[in-house]
Amino acid sequence: MMVTANDVLIRFITSVSVLSAAYIFYRFVISDKISTRAGLLKGSAVQVLFHRLAGIILFGVLPFSILLFTGQDYSRYGLTPAEADSYLYVLVLGIIIVPVNYFNARTSANLEMYPQIRKEVWSIPLLSVSAIAWAGYLIAYEFMVRGYLLYSTIPLTGLWPAILINTVIYSLIHVHKGYKEMVASVPLGIVLCYLTWITGNIWTAVLTHIIMALSNEWFSIYLNPSIVVRRIRR
Repeated sequence: MMVTANDVLIRFITSVSVLSAAYIFYRFVISDKISTRAGLLKGSAVQVLFHRLAGIILFGVLPFSILLFTGQDYSRYGLTPAEADSYLYVLVLGIIIVPVNYFNARTSANLEMYPQIRKEVWSIPLLSVSAIAWAGYLIAYEFMVRGYLLYSTIPLTGLWPAILINTVIYSLIHVHKGYKEMVASVPLGIVLCYLTWITGNIWTAVLTHIIMALSNEWFSIYLNPSIVVRRIRR
């Protein structure tokens, strides 16, 4: 089926609109209104896990459903199997990210924000559930940003303008987390977009983001003197 210039423009506008609507709903409706009305305490396990589940639906299920409904080939949006080069890039990035997270995790600014679940006593089941929820959320998140949005933009603008647009949007998503995360997201966004393009899949970005999120969470728990992990429930 031949794709026209009009189709390309519509797909770009649709992807930006879906991402904007999903983020606004997630940030201001799910996080503020629904959580508050449901009586979910900020930082509680239920609240954080509820937010991640909402993110899976809004950032993953929603755009994937749109692709299916419009008859588009979702494999063109980065949902192809990862090959050896993807894992090599993940290994290299992981070697850089994990030590950086270790030293950053002990800072007061990081400990004020992470771990997102504000519990003084963690159990192995809670660590496991949190990790699974993180993984699901980040698969959906990367599909939306580095899959649906990036691959909808490239046919319209070309590679590097698309990476620029994607990185600006990705950086703006981090505004509420403070300027440091917002600035740090710029080089990371560029690298992940480029690797997504050259590998032809989102899995390099997904696995890198999971390594970053989980190592930061685990280091934040380990290095926080007020948090303990119990293997056996007492």
